[in-house]
Amino acid sequence: ECCSEFIEYWILDVCLGSMETIQQLPRDCLSLLCGIAAGQPVILGPGGNVLVGKAAAPNLRMPSCIAQLDGGTLSRSRALDLAIVRHLWLGSASGERSDIRACLHERLHEGVQLKGYLDTKLATHIVTIEEELVAQRLDPKQWCLDRDAVFATGGQPEENLRRLAEIRVMLGGYARALLVNDTEGADVSEVSAGAVALLEDHELAPVRSMRLLVLKHLQRAAGTAQVRSMLSQTPLVDAPWVVSWRSSGDAAFERFIGAALLPQWNPFLDASGYVECAGGLADFMTSGDPGKLAALAQNIGAKPRVEARRMLGTFFVSCY
Repeated sequence: ECCSEFIEYWILDVCLGSMETIQQLPRDCLSLLCGIAAGQPVILGPGGNVLVGKAAAPNLRMPSCIAQLDGGTLSRSRALDLAIVRHLWLGSASGERSDIRACLHERLHEGVQLKGYLDTKLATHIVTIEEELVAQRLDPKQWCLDRDAVFATGGQPEENLRRLAEIRVMLGGYARALLVNDTEGADVSEVSAGAVALLEDHELAPVRSMRLLVLKHLQRAAGTAQVRSMLSQTPLVDAPWVVSWRSSGDAAFERFIGAALLPQWNPFLDASGYVECAGGLADFMTSGDPGKLAALAQNIGAKPRVEARRMLGTFFVSCY
């Protein structure tokens, strides 16, 4: 463990300690570091030869370590991969060492080709860093992405990751603008146009994930109850993507916002007062206003005795 910690400090503080040292990295050292960042440990071969481990097949578990030795492995901390990628990615920003990103791209291609999908650990690290860079250089008022380019299939992994980072930054900025609007009444139109354009077409498979990302940003910042409240108020209640999502019949979304707690085919749907009770309960869940329940209770109390009992029964069914 002490040896592993020492090697991590050596990698980050000596090999990658400054822009100057990064620019002077030998090619073979660069290859080893990119391999470690991609989850491919260093292997000490026969005769002391230092090799880069091969990427693990999807059904095999690659040891999470810095190096594999005859007597075991040198473990690594969970943050080491991201730290190496960050140092190399930022160190290559000047363009003086184009081979740095080329080496990372090579490891990225290897992982994507082997596993058959883009969501590898190295890809996640690259998107995380790209998001920070995109947020610094993009003006929120000028956020606009070509829909055809966003939803295009194929392309090189690095190009797809760059677009993904831009989308995530745009949607995160849209969520923050909605929160400011909710607390201070600020106008979101300047930063929402590009994001709303991406969220509108529910027939495209990635759109649902992007919509959920906006809700996750809101939920983490304000909590579930506040998000439900925001979805029942302007500007979200009238937002084209929210209207489209609700009209698409997505049951999970309907349950989230509290508009349909029971499936539409339930046997109580035709019972007297069920629609009224379910609607009143849904209004209370989305707004948090107890006045909705009070009005419903007064309405039930004004009904004839038998009908009032039926409505109370359907109300408890709605709650359940």
